[in-house]
Amino acid sequence: MPMSQAIEILAKEKDLISDEITRDALALKQKKQKLKEIEDAISILGGPIVSDAKVEPQKAGRLKSVIADCLPPLGGDGLTIQQILDNLKLMGLDTAKTTIATTLTRIKKDNLAKNIDGKWFSTKSESPNNVGLSKELGEVPKTPNPIGDIFA
Repeated sequence: MPMSQAIEILAKEKDLISDEITRDALALKQKKQKLKEIEDAISILGGPIVSDAKVEPQKAGRLKSVIADCLPPLGGDGLTIQQILDNLKLMGLDTAKTTIATTLTRIKKDNLAKNIDGKWFSTKSESPNNVGLSKELGEVPKTPNPIGDIFA
């Protein structure tokens, strides 16, 4: 076998292995992110990690309700993802920015939020602004607004 053919075969094998490593790294990153989201969801729900646990749909939407409720109405000052993350931390809900971004996208698809220049607003006519949980989940104490009384 000529040297050039051997080099070509080895180069193709190297490329295949490199592609496989890239795919495996991406799959691992996605699995780690999914695991983090699951852990965040468990933390938000306040429960221990239990295998085969059934989560009530009402509680599974808690983060969505909390975020939707804390968005200011259109016409006011919107909130960035970082500000929403900070608000959630003050409420004792520690989650990842990517989880918030995904949740905001779902809220937007439900026509409950709008993004203008990186700032998020509620499209509901009445936004409770940092009340916390939706009425279906019960009353909770009001959390002070960490960025002042801009919604008052």
